[in-house]
Amino acid sequence: MLCWLADVNLMDGILFDRCFGGEKEGVSLHVFCDASKVAMGVCIFSRYEENGEVVLKLVTAKARVAPLGEMTIPRKELVAALLASRLGAIVVRETGIEDITYWSDSMVTLNWIKKGEWRAFVRICVNEILQISDAKKWCFVPGGWRN
Repeated sequence: MLCWLADVNLMDGILFDRCFGGEKEGVSLHVFCDASKVAMGVCIFSRYEENGEVVLKLVTAKARVAPLGEMTIPRKELVAALLASRLGAIVVRETGIEDITYWSDSMVTLNWIKKGEWRAFVRICVNEILQISDAKKWCFVPGGWRN
């Protein structure tokens, strides 16, 4: 028997607030992406102010297992950025919220997005990212878990 199956009944008590502020004025979207040796992930939060306080709500998230074989962490970070731009475009289309900012802790990825010509793999990823998102909307966020 699967070990998690015994705990499925505990999920009955979990509630999620489905309202993320899309109907409010001044809502912005913040898309965070990151990668590791084994996976890539993206999460999107909405941000707005209500009664003088900042409210953050998780809108959606997506994760992918890293491909088999040799792939450097910077390339995985770039693929995470590509996933972020794709997921961000879907959320913008579905919600109509166009104020969006993308965040990455990879300076290499941000430099690839903002500058120059690159070789095939990087160029293809960067071209798609730039077709979907504006390079000016990509920002650096310090990462954690540094050794």
